[in-house]
Amino acid sequence: MTLGPKIKRFRASKLLSQDDLARTIGREHSYLSRVETGVRLPSVETTRDLAAALDLPFMELMVDRLADQLSPREMIKHKKTLDAWREIARLHHSNLTV
Repeated sequence: MTLGPKIKRFRASKLLSQDDLARTIGREHSYLSRVETGVRLPSVETTRDLAAALDLPFMELMVDRLADQLSPREMIKHKKTLDAWREIARLHHSNLTV
């Protein structure tokens, strides 16, 4: 899953509107809409703010952010590495929230 759809899915699961989340991270609704549809790639700082607002592992979102910058061929080549980094991020995050 790429970054935008993941943000949208977690935002919806927390029953937040785009306006609510956009305000929380100090951005415009239209900016968040472009991120969720994959038109815009958020900065590292905005990715950090999104992770905090959605209670998601920052590194997991960063891995997705990196993956969004890879070509389909590179994605296939690096899939196992990206999946491993996502799992490390999830484990680290769960240890922090226990």
